Amino acid sequence: MRSIRFFDKNYRYGFNGQEKDDEIKGSGNSYEFKFRIYDPRLGKFLSVDPLSKNYPWNSPYAFAENRPIDGVDLEGKEWEQFMMRRIVESKGVSALKVVKTSNGSGPIVDATYNLQSKSTSAAFNNLKTAYTTDPGIIHNPNNAWASYKPMENPNDGDNQLAAGDHMDIDIMGGVFKDYVRFTDIKVSENSFTIKAATLYGHTDAGTIEFSGTFNPETGIIDFSIHNVTTNNVGTDLPGFGRMAQTAQWKAVLDNVQKFVNGDVKSKTLKKEIYGQDAQAGDGKKVVNEDLQKGTTTEEYQSVK
Repeated sequence: MRSIRFFDKNYRYGFNGQEKDDEIKGSGNSYEFKFRIYDPRLGKFLSVDPLSKNYPWNSPYAFAENRPIDGVDLEGKEWEQFMMRRIVESKGVSALKVVKTSNGSGPIVDATYNLQSKSTSAAFNNLKTAYTTDPGIIHNPNNAWASYKPMENPNDGDNQLAAGDHMDIDIMGGVFKDYVRFTDIKVSENSFTIKAATLYGHTDAGTIEFSGTFNPETGIIDFSIHNVTTNNVGTDLPGFGRMAQTAQWKAVLDNVQKFVNGDVKSKTLKKEIYGQDAQAGDGKKVVNEDLQKGTTTEEYQSVK
C-alpha cells in the first residue's frame, strides 16, 4: 500500500506522485515532473513553463499557478483542480454540488446576450433540437474559449436532455474543466428554455439560461443567453472568468446567427454588475453594447 511504501527507502515517488531525484540535492529535495524539475524547498520549478506564452498573467516558474491548496500541477505544465477531479472519478459528476452566487466572490454579473434574426420555422426547429439534444452543435464551432459535450443520462435512452443531466465543458482546450447541471428544460412548438447551474470546481458560481422563441407571423427568431454569475472562490483568476465569459457568449451568438442563416435584426448585450452583496443595493453599473457596431455606452445609477 502507498502508506507502507512511504517508509520504504527504495520507493521512488513522493510529492504530487512524482518521481524523486535524490542524487542531485539530497532526499526529497528534487522531483522530476514530466516536463520540468521541481524544487520543494523553493516551491518553484527550475525551468520555464512550456506553456508560458499561453498564460502571460502567470509566473513561468510558479508551481500550480501558486495555488497548491486547491490544485496540483499537471505534469509540470498547468494547474488542475484536483478535488473536483477526484469526486468525478470516484463518485461521478452527479456528486458535485451546485455553487450559487452566494458561494462565490466579487461582483455579480447579470448579463443578457440577445440575437433577433429573421428566418424560417425549420431553422428555429433545428435550433431547438440542437439545444435540447446537444448544445455543443451550436457552441463549439469557431469557439476558441470552450467546447461543450452533453452528458445525457444513458438510462433515459431518449437522446433528450432533461433536468439532472450534465454538460462537460473544456475551457481553453482543456486547460480548465467545468461542469454544469441542467435544472429546468421547457419546450413548446415555438419556444424553448434551457436552465443550468454551475457545479463545484467551475470557474463561475451561478446560473446560465438559453432561450429561444419564433414568431410565425413575422418570421423573427429571438434567441438569448442570460447568465447571473460571480467568481467561484478559489477557481478563478481575477477578472479572467468575466472576460472569457463575455468572449465565448459573443462567439456562441455568432454561431447561432450562422446556424439559423437569417437576416440579423439586432444583436445586443445588456450587462448589470452588482456589488458583492447584491441585496445591499450599493449601486450597479449598466452596460448596453451594440455587438454589430462594436459601440458601448455606460450608465451609472443607484439601486433603490
